[in-house]
Amino acid sequence: MKKIRLFILFIFIALSAKPQVIDSIKYFMSESKPKFFFQFNNRGSFVQNHTAAVSAILLGLSYSKRVKFALTIGKVTSKVYKNILTQTGNIALGTLQMWFGGIHFEYSYFKNKHWEINLPINLSLSLSNYNYHEQNKTKVTNTHPGITYEASTTLIYKPFSLIGIGGGVGYRLSYFGDLYLTKSFTSIIYNIELKVYFGELINRLKNKGAR
Repeated sequence: MKKIRLFILFIFIALSAKPQVIDSIKYFMSESKPKFFFQFNNRGSFVQNHTAAVSAILLGLSYSKRVKFALTIGKVTSKVYKNILTQTGNIALGTLQMWFGGIHFEYSYFKNKHWEINLPINLSLSLSNYNYHEQNKTKVTNTHPGITYEASTTLIYKPFSLIGIGGGVGYRLSYFGDLYLTKSFTSIIYNIELKVYFGELINRLKNKGAR
């Protein structure tokens, strides 16, 4: 119950942003028509003192290159293990399989020619289970749903107009039917980013072709 209350409080704080921030978001959304974008995203966290990587794909709309709304799908790509009590009463080492899908919001509250400071937020539903080996067969446990909320701050440096490098830190709140996953995935998150701005590249190619 304590985890749920903390989860709700974290969401409330994020939604209770200062009025001027909300006004800025409204302004950027009304300044120009939205453009489609897609992006690959990799981030990590700490699970039982070990790193666990998450990979995702984002597809959505970008407003004035400052506000983004997207759908995201992805999975945990690192190996996360847990001892499993099998149906035969034995203990086996299970490997986590976790997929998720949800919504992504991102606001760039500072942006110039070479620097960006972004506030990405993700709210996702997930499905997870474990596979394990027993009697020379691969078996899978029951699948359980879960929910995660992530908020972070990232700093990006653009040495060139089409490429950005940087990283950031934040926090993930999680709730799963599996207490081990709830404790493991409620943690600090970090990301090291290499961004390729495909939208700008496509626009340049279009403008070059129109000449």
